[in-house]
Amino acid sequence: MERLSRRVFDRIRRRDPEYDALRRATRAAVVLPIAAAIGFLVGGDSQTPMFSIFGSVALLIVVDFPGKRPARALAYGGLGVNGAVLITLGTLVAPHPWLAVAVMFVLGVAVTFSGVLSEIVAAGQRATLLTFVLPVCTPVGPIPDRLLGWLIALAVCVPAALFLLPPRHHDELRDNAAAVCTRLADALDGAATVREVNRAM
Repeated sequence: MERLSRRVFDRIRRRDPEYDALRRATRAAVVLPIAAAIGFLVGGDSQTPMFSIFGSVALLIVVDFPGKRPARALAYGGLGVNGAVLITLGTLVAPHPWLAVAVMFVLGVAVTFSGVLSEIVAAGQRATLLTFVLPVCTPVGPIPDRLLGWLIALAVCVPAALFLLPPRHHDELRDNAAAVCTRLADALDGAATVREVNRAM
């Protein structure tokens, strides 16, 4: 039994060395049922639960914004606004397949190319597209029910994303890059050797 658990642990460590996937999965396992329960409680006979569940998947698993907590909170706020707009737009164009395809093409190109603006925008690309794809690909329902589900997902999942198992690898990468740059600057000033620079790298 111990040998089997060690093999499983080693395999997880090889596939997920920084435990990023495990962290996201654990967070989603704790928070997603809460959002789903609220969705069923508030609008069990509507599409509200579906949008609260898929919204939770988008906010907890698909996207994980980098940076400090204020920047991440702002990014989640932007994704919340974008999601509300795209859920509304997707619901309106869903009955017209050719229009939906054309809008999806334009939106896909715009979102993909917007990723060059910053790493935060790039991190939110898939979640942004998901908020349009879901309302287009599901039976058309009332926009308020769908937006209520998205609002529930935001209310439950954004605080969890900010405070429950937040990402650390972005900060570690930033700190390590700063240390390397500092050592390079010291080398240019003659205060550090090439060996020290290589060690920092």
